[in-house]
Amino acid sequence: MEKVASFFKEERDPWFIRGERRGIEKGRNAEREKTVRNLVKASVLTDEQIASALEVTLEYVAGIRKEME
Repeated sequence: MEKVASFFKEERDPWFIRGERRGIEKGRNAEREKTVRNLVKASVLTDEQIASALEVTLEYVAGIRKEME
């Protein structure tokens, strides 16, 4: 069993790498949504400014604003 453990590295496994990338992307999306919600709640910027600053679509920001109403 030790020989297999020394040969198999989790970090090189394609499924591990794929899952890790998905996890990172989910985290980024969650943080982006949280930031959009905070900016909408603060009403400091327009939807266009928020979309431009966070590199998301205007529809995404408008959808979150509509959800919050």
